[in-house]
Amino acid sequence: VLSVRIESDAYWGFGLFNSGYLNAIEITGPFEQRMRLMFDLKASIGRNPWEFKHQNAAGKWLAKHHPSVTLKTNEGVWREGMDAAQATFETSIELLEQRSIEVEKRMKMQEEGPEWIIEKAQVSFAAAQFDLDIARNALADENAPGLERALARVEAALIEADPGTGLLSSDYAASAPEDMLLRTEPASEFSDHAHLEIVDLTTPDEEEE
Repeated sequence: VLSVRIESDAYWGFGLFNSGYLNAIEITGPFEQRMRLMFDLKASIGRNPWEFKHQNAAGKWLAKHHPSVTLKTNEGVWREGMDAAQATFETSIELLEQRSIEVEKRMKMQEEGPEWIIEKAQVSFAAAQFDLDIARNALADENAPGLERALARVEAALIEADPGTGLLSSDYAASAPEDMLLRTEPASEFSDHAHLEIVDLTTPDEEEE
């Protein structure tokens, strides 16, 4: 189970200024989940989380409250987490790249027939290649959710394109529903605003460092 504990303390200006707080984050749980969380944290704040506005003051605070931790070792832990998460994502992309090569080989060897429609397979395969590029760009942007969504689409597209799955056969297409029915409720069902949750997405001024 992944667990996160955060302690915030003033390390500069006696807490009187909005840039005088240091957040100590303790993360416990499976290695991959911890590394993924660190990757997401760095991406969400838009800067390196190990860098402080007041380096000297932060170093003195660590020496007093956490003697075993220095600014350098703290940076090392963060970078280790970033590298581990990066390697995991790169491996996921490489596995699907290799899988796409294998699917392409089977596509070239397979003859078109009622069990497999080549035109549809080519469309699905092209979609997989497109989403692989999306995944690579998402990794470069440190966008883990976008990367995972792209990889999920790649996997689904390769399954469709693979002649061995039979998902693009004429029999499968014939069994798919031709029409879809969208049912809506009267507007009056949603007129009671007392049951609606209001979420404030306003971004507050940065108050912690």
